[in-house]
Amino acid sequence: MLKKRAIIVGITAVFILGVNFFGFAGEEKGVRHSIAISAKAGEEFVITLESNMTTGYQWQLAGDVDERFVILKGSRYIVKETGLVGSGGKEEWIFKALRPGTTEIYFKYVRSWENNVPPADKKSFVVKIEKE
Repeated sequence: MLKKRAIIVGITAVFILGVNFFGFAGEEKGVRHSIAISAKAGEEFVITLESNMTTGYQWQLAGDVDERFVILKGSRYIVKETGLVGSGGKEEWIFKALRPGTTEIYFKYVRSWENNVPPADKKSFVVKIEKE
């Protein structure tokens, strides 16, 4: 089970529009702005992305994570409790911060069977990991 701090870290992500304090603007991945996250070494953090798997779309990593700094622990889809068919939900991606430093995590929102089709959306997260 995730620690309360890990959940708080996921919730406290701050949008940075046009400026990136960590030296990355995400342009090489086609992302216009990045979301900054702070985490502590040794702790888990969660990245939450709005999603609707009933459309066939789902979030995927758009590149390898730098395993010197973070590892992917898992992901899960959570359906909204609206009672409406096709209402969507959210995907939670759970990572563990390993050591102090800064790394980027890129996501793309795609249908797995569509080839040579641009993603419907892209997100980039800059994770700044501090000492325990």
